[in-house]
Amino acid sequence: MDGETSAASENQNHFPAAAALGGSFVGTPGSICGPSSLEGIAVSVVQHIKEMISSGATENADAWAAKWFAVPQRVVASGVAQLVIAIAGGDLDRLSAQTRFIEDLGLNELQRVQLVMAVEQQFNVELSDQDAEDIDTMAQLVEWVHAKTQVGLEKVAAAK
Repeated sequence: MDGETSAASENQNHFPAAAALGGSFVGTPGSICGPSSLEGIAVSVVQHIKEMISSGATENADAWAAKWFAVPQRVVASGVAQLVIAIAGGDLDRLSAQTRFIEDLGLNELQRVQLVMAVEQQFNVELSDQDAEDIDTMAQLVEWVHAKTQVGLEKVAAAK
């Protein structure tokens, strides 16, 4: 094995999560390093999450959103609910507008990062680290995404 192949193999042993996501970390064990292709890993994670969402889940999520959110927020609420269930597991019966990601669903740090990446890609928004830390419930996330997507629509309309 050449040095590069050996290092990649060794890094996969030290960073199994990156290997499981189809990425690799560059550097030596114990060094401060980042993913060689963070964007590729993000796309891989989000694509995997989308593949987990069935067409029946979409219909159920629409009904769930109608129960908990006003009409203008329902499309966002349905999409967010599908992503949360795909990441957290279970079904929509365990979700309400006030469901907390950590306390009620038990999301760990990796799952929260996966949720943020999925929301960013699904809704074409960028969630800052501070905003991500401040959002604790389904309602807060739906409201944040709805507000950001409405701002985006207003900018597009103004540009026309």
